[in-house]
Amino acid sequence: MHALELEDIPFQEITLAAQQEIEAWYAPWAFRNSECHFSTLFMWQPVCQTSYAIVDNILLIRFDCYRDNEFLMPPLPASPMYSYRKALGLAMDYFAMRGKRFVMRGITPDIKERMENIMPGRFVFTHERDCDDYVYSAEKLATLRGNKYHSKRNHINKFHSLYSYEYEPYSASRHAEECLHLNQLWHQSKNQSDKHKMMDRDHEAVRRCLFHADALNLQGAVIRIDGSIQAFTLGTQISPDTAIVHMEKANAQIPGLYPLINQLFVQKNFARLTYINREEDLGIEGLRKAKLSYHPEFLIEKYKARLAH
Repeated sequence: MHALELEDIPFQEITLAAQQEIEAWYAPWAFRNSECHFSTLFMWQPVCQTSYAIVDNILLIRFDCYRDNEFLMPPLPASPMYSYRKALGLAMDYFAMRGKRFVMRGITPDIKERMENIMPGRFVFTHERDCDDYVYSAEKLATLRGNKYHSKRNHINKFHSLYSYEYEPYSASRHAEECLHLNQLWHQSKNQSDKHKMMDRDHEAVRRCLFHADALNLQGAVIRIDGSIQAFTLGTQISPDTAIVHMEKANAQIPGLYPLINQLFVQKNFARLTYINREEDLGIEGLRKAKLSYHPEFLIEKYKARLAH
């Protein structure tokens, strides 16, 4: 492929029209990480300018975020059984022909191993801890059994002693506007330091999920107290054994509300699965503490790659 062709790769904005094509491409890989699902790419499109192209039977996903300018996700041939050399070469040529430095992010350990086996010593990998996904046992989140979850059960019991509530499956037509308003209140309650600016940018991502939940095949729930929505959550199954929770927002002034919706959502929607991916912590101290408090089974490590020379 010559330079003109590489420079003119027909990247397209990731819209709902791309959903079927991208989901079909990801399906054989059965990824558990959050970036490799269409709903994630779609919800963050306004912030990260996500776009895609399929060239020589290889899927390229491009981000142009405020944090790291332009980068590619690991390129994917149509099947994990195909050689990865061609896909990796396409990504490298894309940057070289455009005179830009090679930057690939969202690299999971299995893709990192492929890259190292194909081109030993060619890449410098940096672990991006803030981007690691937290993966939990669905059974443990649903039951909260054992000493490790004693405090979670206590918080839920306290909630039950203080409040009556209604749990409702999420419906965009009935709940979207009120959930979006709750999300605005949630943002207003946060400290808008530099670490929290990304949280502020998630309002459009939340809006996209709330209003397009049906098209994105998202499941969700809301909790009402005295008739008003005080918590909501949305997620979906992303692989044969794993679901992802994209968002979980609640009135933090109501004790026990977060662990309650967390538990009920898994019980009612994903109890048959093995794992729940609750995404990354973005390096936010409070979010990291909260995610660790649920005792993940493992973290999906993410790496950034640059050329060694």
